[in-house]
Amino acid sequence: MSALTERHLENKGWHTIIVVGNSPFNSGRHCWLLIETGSDKYMPVETTNLEVVLWSSPYFDNYFEYDHSFETIQEALAYSETEFDWWKS
Repeated sequence: MSALTERHLENKGWHTIIVVGNSPFNSGRHCWLLIETGSDKYMPVETTNLEVVLWSSPYFDNYFEYDHSFETIQEALAYSETEFDWWKS
């Protein structure tokens, strides 16, 4: 879901980063997006339910703690093809 949403947002002109790490809400490994909204300013997007994570969320800061980030789908595929190959499903 993150790879597909990243592609859509990039095609609409948004600079989008795919990130992977422990879930911001402590439910295991997870993937989400960071969308650039200004110079060095990002908002997290939860792609499992397609919503922007608001500042008021108790988990907001956790979305900026992750293990890997990918500028492109090609970088994500090099990390784990089976996790990001949305076109094969």
